[in-house]
Amino acid sequence: MKSLLAFTLLVLSLGVFAKEKTYVRPQVTVFPNQVQLRVWNTTNTDIRCSGTISVFTRMGRYRTFYYNSVIYRGMTDYRYFQNYIYNDPFVNAHHSIFCNRY
Repeated sequence: MKSLLAFTLLVLSLGVFAKEKTYVRPQVTVFPNQVQLRVWNTTNTDIRCSGTISVFTRMGRYRTFYYNSVIYRGMTDYRYFQNYIYNDPFVNAHHSIFCNRY
């Protein structure tokens, strides 16, 4: 009975450690004339990411861009969001993008 219990605990603990990590962290880089979004899918499954990117300009303007994409396993997605008002550059950006298995 004790050996069966020990074997069951061993199998369950191996299953927990072998579980794949599905957390993907998008990266936002701000340039004066554009915002660059990079999403690396380092998992072994395809993922769908969606959400918004909030951008602030030097004069205090606020813009929101929407992002939605399917990223296949091992691939990277790049998106560029342009600033067409050249005398009011981007200064700060943050995102609320979440990724789930596809």
